[in-house]
Amino acid sequence: MESRESNRYLLFNSGKRKIIEVVNNIVWEYFHKRIYSDEIINSYLVILFSELIREDEISQRHTHIPNSNNYTLIDFLQYIEENYQDCTLTSMAKHFNFHPNYLSNLLKKGTGKSFKDLLQLQKISKAGLMLVNSNLPIPEIADQVGYSSVTFFYKKFKQIFDMTPSDYRKQHSWDKGSG
Repeated sequence: MESRESNRYLLFNSGKRKIIEVVNNIVWEYFHKRIYSDEIINSYLVILFSELIREDEISQRHTHIPNSNNYTLIDFLQYIEENYQDCTLTSMAKHFNFHPNYLSNLLKKGTGKSFKDLLQLQKISKAGLMLVNSNLPIPEIADQVGYSSVTFFYKKFKQIFDMTPSDYRKQHSWDKGSG
């Protein structure tokens, strides 16, 4: 009898140079541990999955039949990426014509993470990019990524990145003050 752990992978047929470069950067950071390597790897993973989703969408555009039940995990992750600001499990399930519990189970089996965890990761990842690439005040960034409570945003951000948003901004904004 096969274990539940066997055959747990996704296959992407992409040899795009950009994707290979991101994977190489992840591997380099992993094996050359330096300060903030984990945060950099997490950021590269967001880029990697976004690129893979983009490539999959382009290659599958002509074969994808809307409103069929032939959705892939990539379709679900892409939906979260595009609707993270106001996405709920119920709205997502309705979009894909699934029961929320069924969709939740599919996500958990496919990613090892719950819908809430995936949504939090997407929101916090977007916030991290905004912190580094803009001068927007932190409460405004929290609002833009879908948090109505700045306190809750700070709590979730610290759980994921192990630092406050302001510390993250200071430590990842290389162009500021580094001539």
